[in-house]
Amino acid sequence: MTMQQLQSSQATADLFIMLQFLCCCSDAIWQIANVLKNKLKRMQGEQMLKRISIILAVVVSLGLSACAVETAPAKIALVTSTQAPAQIRVLKKAHITLDTGYERDIALDSIWRYAGDLPQGQVFRPVKSVFTIEGLQVHEAYLVISEAALVGFYLPGESNYSALSHHVALTIGNVSND
Repeated sequence: MTMQQLQSSQATADLFIMLQFLCCCSDAIWQIANVLKNKLKRMQGEQMLKRISIILAVVVSLGLSACAVETAPAKIALVTSTQAPAQIRVLKKAHITLDTGYERDIALDSIWRYAGDLPQGQVFRPVKSVFTIEGLQVHEAYLVISEAALVGFYLPGESNYSALSHHVALTIGNVSND
């Protein structure tokens, strides 16, 4: 094996590792990375180096756009009452498919405490548990409910709001604060 072939082989291996890292959150993009890896193995010298930069740019943009949870800054109006905040109970399990492709369930009989308001709806945080959503990262999430439908999530760690493209009807009831 010549020095140039060895360098090309190492560049291919390095590129594939980068592609694996960037595409870890999407099966479709992962499949693209595998196809690209096989094509890169067949390329030689300068032709390979020219195409690597183009391919890497495309994969990075696909990877980041397909995997990220879209958010917008949000300022929650927190509960200021001295009374115990209202709580709701989920009376029917709700299944959610995020735009990232990840799926979550809101468990039957889970209890959520009113935390405040956003322009998009009322914010409820889980009681005695943590709820998360996933994209490029895992985010702690509170439910944002408007007219008995889940419209999105408040991400308290980032003070952001993440909208759902399809609202999810929730069957909920009040919980006594006794």
